[in-house]
Amino acid sequence: MKSLRKIAIISALLAGAVVEAQNAPKAKPLNPSEMRETADTIKKQIDGDHRHVLHLQALARKEKDVIKLTCINDKLVQLKAQMNLFDTSSLALDGATGADDASVTLVIFNDIEKAGEDVKKLRGEADGCAGELEMYKQESKSDVDRPELDDPTDGEPFNDPEQLGEVDVDVPGYATPYR
Repeated sequence: MKSLRKIAIISALLAGAVVEAQNAPKAKPLNPSEMRETADTIKKQIDGDHRHVLHLQALARKEKDVIKLTCINDKLVQLKAQMNLFDTSSLALDGATGADDASVTLVIFNDIEKAGEDVKKLRGEADGCAGELEMYKQESKSDVDRPELDDPTDGEPFNDPEQLGEVDVDVPGYATPYR
């Protein structure tokens, strides 16, 4: 009886998910000129991200931090691979815009968008490799207000006790097996 109830609940959830997926708004297909403009925008974003990661690499080299440099180089290699995928897809989009098959151009355009998202993700990971930049450390100084306290070093607390006529205290011996 319990298993029948579980099956009924699971089937109701699956049926609801199918209905929701069918009612989801479909994305408006872009015309070829809009695809090209979006691809150009993504290209500018990719170039900016590439320059930023190269800057992080130069900073890591300047700091002579091998761990940061290795991590950033790894992200840079992955970023260059994504840039090559973008360039290939961009050329394919240029060739496919004259074709009558809109599904092919849509698949190519989705590859372009995915490459742009992957490059943005790799930039974030490279920022994580670099850690907190030095310029941000300098900008985050804080001032501390503290109350005025009496200075314990005023007077003569550091005088020799023998000169003051005080008795020396013997240091206690410690019990060890070697003594």
